[in-house]
Amino acid sequence: MSQPIKLSKETIRELQLKELESLRVFKEFCQKNNLLFYFCGGCCIGTLRHQGFIPWDDDIDVIMPREDYEKLRTLWVKNAPKKYIFQDYYTDKNYINNFAKIRKDKTAFVQSEKEKDFNYHKG
Repeated sequence: MSQPIKLSKETIRELQLKELESLRVFKEFCQKNNLLFYFCGGCCIGTLRHQGFIPWDDDIDVIMPREDYEKLRTLWVKNAPKKYIFQDYYTDKNYINNFAKIRKDKTAFVQSEKEKDFNYHKG
């Protein structure tokens, strides 16, 4: 497993604020389409323990009931908010993760040295 790229506290905070913007877009989309999601992982811990992000956390983790996830995949393709894409192994043949991501177009965030070598959107 490759090592994560080391980020400064300032860079992590800047990243968190960009992710919060994306989370708001995702939340509005889910509310508009009556889709249920929950915080999980570090996002859940951060919300409870830090009333926000864990200071060193560099992502937002959510889960959905499978039925809502399948609806999300279909609805996002048809009604995606401007500047955002839905990415999973169905939408991108080069994508290596077993979970989906909502990515902001025209941005990039490479989480590990290994990830640099893969040819897929890294917003």
